[in-house]
Amino acid sequence: MALFDIRGVEMHGDRMWSWRWVKRAIDEGAAHGLNALVLHKNDLIDMLAFPARHFGVEQIWARWPVRYHNIDNNRQYLRAILRHAGDNGMRVFLEVKEVSFHDSLLQARPELWKETAICASDPFWWEYLEAKVDELMTALPDLGGLIVSPATRETRVTISANECRCPRCLATQAEDWYADLIGAMHRPLAARGKILAVRDFSYTRSNQGAVLRAAGRVSSDIVISLKNTPHDYYPTFPDNPSIGHVGAHPQWVEFDSWGQFFGLGIFPAIVLDDMRERFRHCAANRVSGVVARTDWEVISDGSVFDTLNLTNFSGFAELARDPTIAASALVAAQLDRPVATTLGGGLDEARFDLTAHPRARAALQDVLLRSWSAMSKTVFVLRHVFHEDCMFPDTLRKAEMMLLEVHGIAEWEPAQRGALDMSADKLAEIYAEKDAAVAEADAMSVDITAATEDLPEPGRSQLRDTFSLFAWYARGFRACARACFAVRLHRQVGSPATQAAAGPEIDALAAYRDALRRRLEGTRYAYIAYWMLDTARLDHLVTDLRASLTMSSTRCASSSMTT
Repeated sequence: MALFDIRGVEMHGDRMWSWRWVKRAIDEGAAHGLNALVLHKNDLIDMLAFPARHFGVEQIWARWPVRYHNIDNNRQYLRAILRHAGDNGMRVFLEVKEVSFHDSLLQARPELWKETAICASDPFWWEYLEAKVDELMTALPDLGGLIVSPATRETRVTISANECRCPRCLATQAEDWYADLIGAMHRPLAARGKILAVRDFSYTRSNQGAVLRAAGRVSSDIVISLKNTPHDYYPTFPDNPSIGHVGAHPQWVEFDSWGQFFGLGIFPAIVLDDMRERFRHCAANRVSGVVARTDWEVISDGSVFDTLNLTNFSGFAELARDPTIAASALVAAQLDRPVATTLGGGLDEARFDLTAHPRARAALQDVLLRSWSAMSKTVFVLRHVFHEDCMFPDTLRKAEMMLLEVHGIAEWEPAQRGALDMSADKLAEIYAEKDAAVAEADAMSVDITAATEDLPEPGRSQLRDTFSLFAWYARGFRACARACFAVRLHRQVGSPATQAAAGPEIDALAAYRDALRRRLEGTRYAYIAYWMLDTARLDHLVTDLRASLTMSSTRCASSSMTT
């Protein structure tokens, strides 16, 4: 018996518009017992509804004829998806961020623009949003429902980042605004017996609580959809504190099988043991649904389905039915099927079979089981996020923003406050973690190189290059961390010794950058490899760190002279 009633696969990137990839998500998901498909795009409703209540046919033809036909096309495409999903026992949900709108709306309703900003509190938005949802469900009645993020900053009209300073906006409370938004979407869905899930995508505990209270004010049948860890998909973070604390609402919990914050799939990170423990936590807290994300809106041509992290997806589905299955068994089962890596570019001819190559297969299974340990020490610093969407930091300030503000763990685990305050001992601890990351990544590369001597192409070069580049990636983050934290220590201590230690670390980072540039020269890897190993970002970081070190040293010298 499955642990969860809803077991879904989520597509968030451009591949949702490719029948080939949507069909594969449905087919593979259904084969593993999944029963829901989530299509996630911020403005997806605007791509499927006008709404006609506000835009007549003559008006659209006069100014926006392409949009008119795009919406017709998109509706037919969604109907094909709904048919195939239904044939495979899967319900389809659309995930959006609201309030969103097409530019034509401001032409029709210029009063929505108040001086320098869109007015987020204008009551028009709730009538408009309800009309959009009503038209959507009339056009696509087989949809299972909608998932919405009311508290996000990533939409055109939001109270979370509202810049309108009109008296009504200044008096509007976030919770009231969220309740109005949720109610506008819930009414047309409830009238049709469809599901509305309200997604907790909150940067802070206070925003998180306001969204949950607002949903409760509208209806207890609204599903609360929570990321498994707070704010975003960080496997080093604690469980989302809202799990099990949503009152009478049904709960769904979202997971990432691809690796938005742990390697983007190009460098594997198998997180099955983490999923297992979080599934147990979810089941113990009355969670009724789980969803696995497979890609991300920013990366235009990337997906778990052409990566070594595919085991995370198939394993997610199997663990959602039976959490006792060992990770080794799940990896082995996936390797019985054709293998793909990101370096293969998603091409059918780039996939390869390992069933006739037991030595390479055994080595790959072994390193995949070790991969999360290496990744966790590479892109995190003592569990803190030390990367920008898996890229190297490009300034010290940006690194600190990722570590402490944008992705700060202390907001959710107060014991972590001050965990990165600098001292000689703390610096040594960080250096040791990064040395361990490099050692583990190097060992994986060595093992794969030795085990693939007799493996034919295209598998041989793909596997060797993947793990060779993983090792370069680990060295890069070690160089970044050593230089950044050496400068941070000097900024705090300001002694001649800390200055003398920081300079060579910046030089070492520059030397790594130059070596990486030589390593990549003339290569033609999938473009995501160059996102992950961007030497231009290291140019900026080296320049920034040298300026920061000079500034800190000058400030310390001035302070010492005045005292």
